Amino acid sequence: MTRPITVKHLLPLLFLPLFFACHPESPEDILADVRAKTAMAQSISYELHEIWDNRFMGTADTSFSTVKLYRNEKPTWDYDYIRVADDYDSWLIGESSGLVLHDDKLTIKRTEEETVANFTGDLSNRGTISTSPEFLLSISGWTYKRDTTFAGRSTRMYTYRSYFKKADTVTYQTHEYLFINPKTKKVVGQQSVNWANERLNQVISYWYENYEENKLEPLKYITPMGYGQTTETAYDESREKGQITVGEAAPDFTATTLDGETFTLSDYSGQRVMLNFSFIGCGGCEMAMKDFNRPGFELADEMKGVYLSYMNKPKEIRTHYKNKGMPFIAIPEAREPDRLYGIRAYPTFVIIDEEGKVEQIEVGYSKEFIASIEKL
Repeated sequence: MTRPITVKHLLPLLFLPLFFACHPESPEDILADVRAKTAMAQSISYELHEIWDNRFMGTADTSFSTVKLYRNEKPTWDYDYIRVADDYDSWLIGESSGLVLHDDKLTIKRTEEETVANFTGDLSNRGTISTSPEFLLSISGWTYKRDTTFAGRSTRMYTYRSYFKKADTVTYQTHEYLFINPKTKKVVGQQSVNWANERLNQVISYWYENYEENKLEPLKYITPMGYGQTTETAYDESREKGQITVGEAAPDFTATTLDGETFTLSDYSGQRVMLNFSFIGCGGCEMAMKDFNRPGFELADEMKGVYLSYMNKPKEIRTHYKNKGMPFIAIPEAREPDRLYGIRAYPTFVIIDEEGKVEQIEVGYSKEFIASIEKL
């Protein structure tokens, strides 16, 4: 379960310079020792805490899960794993893997072919794997930065730049930080720090508690009783069937606006409508809203703009846009429209023509798209 917390709660996580007593081992020796010790572990278990800060709101999303790793010899990843959290569980055991979505009471069990396909090649986007100490230590690019504290513990900090890209006038980069306790020879935590044009954009923090090695038996995951079951391919196909396409009738819906008014899409029959599926803190969403709030900006052809956020509450939208401006009808907590339109990425813009049919779907931020719907 996630809950908003204020940025001041993140302060204990920020790395602050310290002066340690001399250690007999160099930072490079310590990193090598931890790598060797972890590489020999038959099993690893820990509690994983996560904080995804929302710099736009001054809050953060948090999550907690328990993770168990057990070394295997299968042609997937080096370890079997089970991850258990409030909203979902996931597992990889040999050539079997899957997800359990607790809110939907659904088990998505991958076939052997689906499992191999999911865990072949780049695993840096596989959350359970990419946040595991074993995977982090396997990265060769770490260099010692300085002695510091992390989550209130004395550590050695190592870093490398994992991402760099220039797009138009914006330079994006991500720096990774690894924190190791030099006394216990264990990984304490990790941070991913994202920058845009050298401006801090987001900090994602992970830290580990109750970390143990070689205490587990081979893993076995038992799916919950009473849950439905499907394959990954069938699940993906069912989601695609729910996604709207150009030319079909736009699903009608009724929702409560930020001002407490009732909005019904069909009331705007005979007028073009742009639905802006978005949320606060999404980088592309924020860039689009900055364009929409430019002085003199108007939508072409008297198009009606509607901002729909599936996750933000009314107070959050009011606070965030108090000084920025909200140029459209705003609908907070728009989960039903999100589901009806099969939205899977943000921002997504859906233009509906005068006859109530889907005229255009644009996924992601694009200056060209914004220019195409601006009144000349």
